[in-house]
Amino acid sequence: MGMGIALGTAIRALIATHPKKAELLAALRFEHQETLALLTASPYPEQTLTAFHAVWSLVGPLEEDQSPTRGDS
Repeated sequence: MGMGIALGTAIRALIATHPKKAELLAALRFEHQETLALLTASPYPEQTLTAFHAVWSLVGPLEEDQSPTRGDS
């Protein structure tokens, strides 16, 4: 679990310092939705989808990551 928290912290630091934060967040949202669609349509057991949600909650962007920053396009 510590590795997941560390990865989430690194991803959030990248988001916070990225020069094109809006574009990065859009790409992360797209990848999240695409992966979710693939897992939902896959033959994998339901636990796979549950695990994906758990991991995303550790490493995905937080609400405060969504706020615009100066110079963001």
